[in-house]
Amino acid sequence: MTGTLVVTEVKAPDGYLIDENTRSQTVVVRPDDTQTLTFYNTPSGGLQIIKSDEDTGARIKGVKFEIRKMNGEIIGTYTTDRNGVISLPEAESGWYQVTELKAADGYQLDDTPAYVCVKDGETATLEITNQRMSSIMIHKIDSKPEKEFTVSNLSSMMPARIRLGSTPPTRMAISGSTMN
Repeated sequence: MTGTLVVTEVKAPDGYLIDENTRSQTVVVRPDDTQTLTFYNTPSGGLQIIKSDEDTGARIKGVKFEIRKMNGEIIGTYTTDRNGVISLPEAESGWYQVTELKAADGYQLDDTPAYVCVKDGETATLEITNQRMSSIMIHKIDSKPEKEFTVSNLSSMMPARIRLGSTPPTRMAISGSTMN
């Protein structure tokens, strides 16, 4: 093939974007001539979500998230791997909404949406923490009905008054969210 040629890169490899400065190139090729053209691609970036324990920083596996584009299009539902990570290297440039659908065992669900912006050539990282659930069980066995207890959280000093039922034995469970 000889003459003046215009060579255009039509599609970049998966995970890459075409560099617009080198997408189309013009070259003159003469008989017995070899020309070299160089086309550049940049990594498309992507999205990485890291889920960890709020207190210890340990990564949490098995947390399920829904990821949407800001126009409402659902990208998919993903679960953190054994390292507490979801990697989406093909995520396109733009804003995303990430919502926790299912917490790991022993953790409190936080379904507050988080937002992250993915930019071309960069990997956006969204780090989300979870709190462990805690509870206390009061088991009072007594012949007298109507027991009342005060339970205080020493870190917040906010007491909770609990009235137990009138038929012994009485059991009452308090979840962690009560004792914030």
